[in-house]
Amino acid sequence: MQSQTFRTTVDFDPGLYRLIREAALKNGKSVREILHEATRAYLRGGNKTSFESIYKNMRKVAKIGRKINLVEFVRKDRDSHI
Repeated sequence: MQSQTFRTTVDFDPGLYRLIREAALKNGKSVREILHEATRAYLRGGNKTSFESIYKNMRKVAKIGRKINLVEFVRKDRDSHI
């Protein structure tokens, strides 16, 4: 018995799609498998990023006195959870 599947279209910005492809290649999986795993993890609540943890990390960096690109910082934090 064949299980029913649904097809949809999702648009990714080029940088995020590149990261997804790199994760697939690194792990010997297809982009489809990576997206399925990420979706399941998100729905289970396992990969939620708390803004409190991002804020704490930003405060640590600020104490060191380094200048940071906030957009890049948040992107790297988000990508570290993928």
